[in-house]
Amino acid sequence: MKSDVERLRRIKMYCYQLMDFTKHVEFENFVSDEKTNYACVFSLLQIGEIANKLSNELKDNSSVPWHAIVAVRNRIVHGYDGLNMKVIWDAIEREIPSLIIQIDEILNEII
Repeated sequence: MKSDVERLRRIKMYCYQLMDFTKHVEFENFVSDEKTNYACVFSLLQIGEIANKLSNELKDNSSVPWHAIVAVRNRIVHGYDGLNMKVIWDAIEREIPSLIIQIDEILNEII
């Protein structure tokens, strides 16, 4: 069984991938680049999947919005109302850098 530390490190890896996929990319180019779209959606899906497997103890004692992260995964998987690429873009641009910082803080506390 994987530990929360391993899971957090994997989430962080996918966060860095998202930032790498969109580095030096403008929104208009992002929307028209199907490969980048798929790569980003897959990474968000993986983050949500892994977040769902974190221990309740870690999730309950953290300020990270794990429930919202898992909800993004569910929205992707079940295709509710289709995917809004502007929402995906905004999540990558605004939320992912903060998530990396929050994960680092958690890891510093538990390692």
